[in-house]
Amino acid sequence: MQVIASIDINASADTAWQVFGEDFEGISKWLDAIISSSLDGDLAAGVTRTCTFPKDLVIKEKLTRFDPKTRSLSY
Repeated sequence: MQVIASIDINASADTAWQVFGEDFEGISKWLDAIISSSLDGDLAAGVTRTCTFPKDLVIKEKLTRFDPKTRSLSY
């Protein structure tokens, strides 16, 4: 399954990249629906992020592309 989404963020590119890119693991800090999140390795393409939701629902997301130079990623 493929899901594509985009949003406009009222922040500088540097600030947005810090939150969404450099702190890819930290989604649970700003998305209240997620209880915890973790990476199974270093932040790079190929790493898997595990997100835990209420009622023990777990979703695993594989980071398929990570490019700090262009501030872009895919998962």
